[in-house]
Amino acid sequence: GVYMWSRPPPPSPPPPPPFATMLPVVASVLVCWVLPFLLMRLVERRERAALASTSAALRRQLCAAVRDIATRSLPGDRCLILSGGVDTCAILAAAEEVGVSFAAGITVLTGDDSPDKEFAVAAATAHGLAHHVVFVTASDLVQTYLPQCADSLHTFDGMTLRNSLVVAAAFRKARELGFKHAVVGDGADELFGGYSFMWGCGDDLPQW
Repeated sequence: GVYMWSRPPPPSPPPPPPFATMLPVVASVLVCWVLPFLLMRLVERRERAALASTSAALRRQLCAAVRDIATRSLPGDRCLILSGGVDTCAILAAAEEVGVSFAAGITVLTGDDSPDKEFAVAAATAHGLAHHVVFVTASDLVQTYLPQCADSLHTFDGMTLRNSLVVAAAFRKARELGFKHAVVGDGADELFGGYSFMWGCGDDLPQW
């Protein structure tokens, strides 16, 4: 008889593991989503750490400035021109932190519905500060204090003079009350965009 022999067929390759088909998908998710997210969180963490360090340094400077005020004046001789805004409230908070006191707070309002009123009253109450409120019309501010402010500051800049009119009225009240030193907060509106004409230039650093 005739015998025929043939090599048996090679064994079939084993099926891929169940997760093998998912590897491209997992890799895509890692590259496109997870890694960018982790990098973003790392950058945010570093930015927060840098911001916290800067904030702490600024806080120390403010507290040091308030301490310096205390070395140059007696508690009964100094008052705070209290608008109730960021500036004066920051001064009050720093003063409380370092143990410096003011004999009184003076607020100048151009009307009973002035937005500063509630904030100033709340700040004075929270810090146990004797509070004196001066009511004056905008017209009286201009007529009474504008010539003196322009002459003293040697400027005709509208914003500078506008802010100085209220301070001048507060200074007069401080003198009437017998205070020798009056502390004024300034600069937060410039830093945080408190003026309406700055609202549209947040991305324009030179203009800011």
